[in-house]
Amino acid sequence: MEQLTPRQQAILKLIVAEYVSSARPVGSDTVVEKGGLKVSPATIRSAMAALESGGYIYHPHTSAGRVPSDRGYRFFVERLMDPAPVPEEEQATISHQFHQVELALDEWIELAASILAQMTHNAALATLPVTKEARLRHLELFSVQPKLALLVLVMQEGLIRKQIVNLGEPVSEDDLTRLARRLDEAFRGRTAQEIELTPVPRDDGMPPAQTAGEVGGAPADPKTEIVDRVRRAIAGLMRAVDEQSLKNVIYDGITQLLNQPEFADVSRLRQFIELSERSNSMGNLVLSALTHEGVSLIIGEENTSPELRNYSVALTRYGAPGEPGGVLGIIGPTRMRYDRAVSSLRFIADLMTKLWAEIKE
Repeated sequence: MEQLTPRQQAILKLIVAEYVSSARPVGSDTVVEKGGLKVSPATIRSAMAALESGGYIYHPHTSAGRVPSDRGYRFFVERLMDPAPVPEEEQATISHQFHQVELALDEWIELAASILAQMTHNAALATLPVTKEARLRHLELFSVQPKLALLVLVMQEGLIRKQIVNLGEPVSEDDLTRLARRLDEAFRGRTAQEIELTPVPRDDGMPPAQTAGEVGGAPADPKTEIVDRVRRAIAGLMRAVDEQSLKNVIYDGITQLLNQPEFADVSRLRQFIELSERSNSMGNLVLSALTHEGVSLIIGEENTSPELRNYSVALTRYGAPGEPGGVLGIIGPTRMRYDRAVSSLRFIADLMTKLWAEIKE
């Protein structure tokens, strides 16, 4: 990227700020009025012509003003953008919102996307942590009816899953509690496949390979079928988590985009909705963000996917280094407040990382 003179940089910075704020092309009169540059209007026009010649701004055919190009935005974010930290009062409010919801990562994911959309006035996305295979941290069984129990699973990744299980026969609350304890001890830290193969100790202390019917002609353990039913439910829920992986991208902020002039055209908004509904549209970007430090900014034509070239995308990873992590992102027109997008992503990612660590303690 070629060097710009200090005057050209100041003019480009002002054009970006004015256009992002107003969504209207910026004329030389505006630069003269607001730029605070002690030079003649002719000098301003000459500098703007040089910026246009270099591909940093361009001249829409419907206006005498100029707007930033993708190259201009790239120069701005790399060389000219000032920090825009999230105000402390706003940080406190958002942190309180997260602590008000259920202690569950998937609840926080939806909240993160919603808050990012509100903070940046663009669409936002969030993914669950990406792991090779989910592992069980804890399980509980609660009696719903004599033959029905509520199974609650907590994964090591912080996810919570629930399902009603038909036990096949009446089970008392005390027996259900003991069964949950046995299964929890046997399955803790294991994957779905491992759970399907792991023997469960008998309630009476016999080796798991033996049934009561095989010892002295005693009647068979009546809980064997119940254990199998619960085991299948546990493995099924965990396999569903494994299959979600990157497919489960939560989007929010469609209503925010309605307020952007770029989406006044209904066809443009429909295009974005279709984009968000295709699970593979953001897949490569999300995967790259998982291995990238800090916030990634992909502006307009820099997107390798043709369907994203009218947008800018900001992405960052959350989660402790060296552990499975998820991705947070912002999608909007190239006329985006990049400073606000970067600071918002950093704050929410740091908050999500701390909350997830609390779940795993």
